[in-house]
Amino acid sequence: MAQPALKTLRTVTLDCTGTLFKFKMHIGQIYCISASKCGQPCPDWNRMLDGFKKAYDLTCDEYRCFGAFDGMTAKEWWRECVYRSFVEAGYDYKRESQSFEKIFNRIYALFGSREPYHVFDDVTPFLDWCKSHRNIKLGVITNASDRYKETVLPILDLDPYFDFIAVAKDARAMKPDQRIFEYAAQVGSFELDESWVHIGDNIEKDFLCVNKYGGNGILLNRFDDNKLLRFAVENQERKLDIFEDLAAVERHLAKNFICK
Repeated sequence: MAQPALKTLRTVTLDCTGTLFKFKMHIGQIYCISASKCGQPCPDWNRMLDGFKKAYDLTCDEYRCFGAFDGMTAKEWWRECVYRSFVEAGYDYKRESQSFEKIFNRIYALFGSREPYHVFDDVTPFLDWCKSHRNIKLGVITNASDRYKETVLPILDLDPYFDFIAVAKDARAMKPDQRIFEYAAQVGSFELDESWVHIGDNIEKDFLCVNKYGGNGILLNRFDDNKLLRFAVENQERKLDIFEDLAAVERHLAKNFICK
């Protein structure tokens, strides 16, 4: 039987957190240390992390796409989220107090520096491989505020690799909503078709929807995530594209696509 013809790879997009980089520190630790440095009491790290997760979801629901529909800046959105995080964890520092302002400014500044992030060792070699092929466009599609585009990727020296960066606030939509992918295709001038590969670590937001919209979703399981492992077992007959690192993704792309 003849082998199916290889498809030409024209666009590679990636998610950010868990794909390009991770947080070096426990989120709850960062919040608690910031409060302590400003002379305020703070819950334990895990309680703080739980508070952050609840607050993040609440703030996302009320001010969609990082305030894109409410005229909020990234700093205003995060100020609200950080305040609610402490409240959900049992500590109300009073929204307009000088104490909270000091805590928030410390947290906001920290996440705008290199300190809390670790870029995975395989990222630069993979991006170099993509850029070595002149006809492959490289981009980011991520459920993040414009701060990832304007601050985080630049301070991590990653932004020069990308031809375009599509964040949820600019797109006014979040994965798995098709509109964020359509926005990325518009700003990146590419087609949502078989020539496009998207890499991320979320089944719903980086894989199933990408395949539904015409592309090729690839899952990255860097941390032996139980949900991803179960998904692979439940679909083992389909031979899903799930890899443990970007080096394996590179080998897969080189073997299964025409890259030039």
